[in-house]
Amino acid sequence: MMNFRSKLAFAGVILASFLLASCATLNEVVQKPKAKVSGVSIADLSVKQVTLDVLVDVYNPNPVALNTESLTLDLSVNQHSLAKLERSNYRHSIAAKGNSQITLPLTLTFGELRKLAGSLGDQDSLQYGINGELGFKLPVLGVLALPLEYSGELPIPKWPKVDIADVNVKQFNFSGVELEAKLTLSNPNAFALDLNQFNYQLNAASNTIGSSRLSNVSLPAGASKTVTVPFSLSLSELGNSLVQMLRGKGPVTFELLGDMDIQPQLPAWKPQPFSFSEKKDISF
Repeated sequence: MMNFRSKLAFAGVILASFLLASCATLNEVVQKPKAKVSGVSIADLSVKQVTLDVLVDVYNPNPVALNTESLTLDLSVNQHSLAKLERSNYRHSIAAKGNSQITLPLTLTFGELRKLAGSLGDQDSLQYGINGELGFKLPVLGVLALPLEYSGELPIPKWPKVDIADVNVKQFNFSGVELEAKLTLSNPNAFALDLNQFNYQLNAASNTIGSSRLSNVSLPAGASKTVTVPFSLSLSELGNSLVQMLRGKGPVTFELLGDMDIQPQLPAWKPQPFSFSEKKDISF
């Protein structure tokens, strides 16, 4: 007959065999879910930051629903981490034998990008990578972490530029002066811009030369356009100081003030009207 120790050892062997068999059975019954980043869309875009919607597709092959347990996402540029999303208690139910898409927002500021990854300079876009893990809580087996990876490209939006190209005196007599100002409008972006409205005012020597507006001006990607705008003023409107400057040989400082209402041909970027101010010294 077996003594007590022999019986206990035999029971241990039987229990271990049962547990191993159970684990093997569970591994056959409980299948690993699948997760991947299927795409990234731009939810919001400005010249300061961009918010990305990271789309994660999840498939649960098991006959019972599964719950996610944790989530980490890390967006990097040139191996610099610039945006993170960490949730240690992330709960999302995936139906039995079902597919689900999870939308996760990540916000990246271009200011942080300039500090950590160097100056953007004249770059029109940037390459980025996303790495992370989606954790699942599986019956008996515990938490399973599924890797997430993705890479893509983002546009870097920039405001259009306005410059005073030149100012010419077309006519100067006792009745007044006629000026012609050439303004250069530039689009530094890799996508087209439409100027719905362009309001401007030209000043010189503390005098307002005139103001007007342009509308429906289209600027292709990376293109510049020069527009010529005329101004007519009487001598009384000019002011004595500006008359003397126009007659002299020294430079005249012109200032262009205004605001723009633009419509980028980039759906995610819907900017508010913005103001500008430019100065240039011109000799006559």
